[in-house]
Amino acid sequence: MGSMQVQLGCITVGDREDVAVMGIINLDPYSFYSPSYFASQKEAISATKRMIEEGADIIDVGGVSTAPGSPEVSVDTEKRRVATIIRQIAQNWDVPISIDTQRTQVVQTAIRYGATIVNDVSGLKHDPDMAKTIQDSGVSCVLMAAGNRPGDRATFHEIILALQESLQIALSAGIPSNHIVVDPGIGFGKPFECDLEILRNLRRLRVLEQPILLGLSRKHFIGKVLGYSSPQDRLYGTLAALTISLQKGVHVVRTHDIRATQDCVKMVNALMSIKESE
Repeated sequence: MGSMQVQLGCITVGDREDVAVMGIINLDPYSFYSPSYFASQKEAISATKRMIEEGADIIDVGGVSTAPGSPEVSVDTEKRRVATIIRQIAQNWDVPISIDTQRTQVVQTAIRYGATIVNDVSGLKHDPDMAKTIQDSGVSCVLMAAGNRPGDRATFHEIILALQESLQIALSAGIPSNHIVVDPGIGFGKPFECDLEILRNLRRLRVLEQPILLGLSRKHFIGKVLGYSSPQDRLYGTLAALTISLQKGVHVVRTHDIRATQDCVKMVNALMSIKESE
């Protein structure tokens, strides 16, 4: 199986490329990790500046929480939350901007203001117009394994099938394969044992021949393993899981903690580049 490389916004990700670190800007107060929620434009822009200074390669902006039990948000509210922030980021920094949404109307607004990546946790299955919108605009996309709702595929077999379905939707709509990254979907209410299985089997995702994004930052399975109910206590567990994931070939990491993640990536890269002495 050959190497994998795609364009994610204006950067190249995949084999033989540096791991890309994606910083999270949440604009919904129901985010599962409250420090990642920014209540004002000033706070969101300040956080973006800090993330870029710490080494973020991509900024992912979301106006609706996908945490289990989060309330519905109208399309107009979601558009209003993300539009100004995306515009200000695009005006101030030359960094790829990802819009975390399942709605075509929000994507159209985000692209107009400067987004070049669509992070669709439904894997193009929620909005029937999403794939065509992405293809027409020429932006890149991240497709998460999903069936009836985001991240609901539990076994690795189900995850592979769900991602194959999403890839078929994308390719049938004319989205180039070199604009697509896949995400197995850590969390989203699955039993924590399922997330551990995903991490143990990450190499098997290479059968899809697309680079892999992983979002495991401070998630529930880490708390279950370590006995921490609060996401604020899960950084060290996140870095341990990330270390294993990097060894298994992850290409993009979505995180709340840019500096710690970049340090982990650099350390793993340094260790993996050293040949063992006989």
